[in-house]
Amino acid sequence: MSIGTREIGLILLLLKAFSCILTPDLIEQLKIGPELELWQEAFRSIENIHRLMCVLNKTPKPSLMVVYYSKLSEVFWMSSSHLYHAYAWLKEKL
Repeated sequence: MSIGTREIGLILLLLKAFSCILTPDLIEQLKIGPELELWQEAFRSIENIHRLMCVLNKTPKPSLMVVYYSKLSEVFWMSSSHLYHAYAWLKEKL
């Protein structure tokens, strides 16, 4: 079963409509995950936010991006992915 152009357009339209609702919840999940040491949940939140940014072709507010990169660098540090940690930390500071 393949997805047609109409269905893809409808999916993108729905994602754009609900992006304002989903993003604050995802950011909140991202903040709470590392505090409770739920690293897999934090990483899933990071993946979901990244997918939304790719699909919608726009970046959230800079204040949300600071939180995103801060928590991303924390997750990468705990997973011993030091190169990715350094990149996320650099993006947070710039």
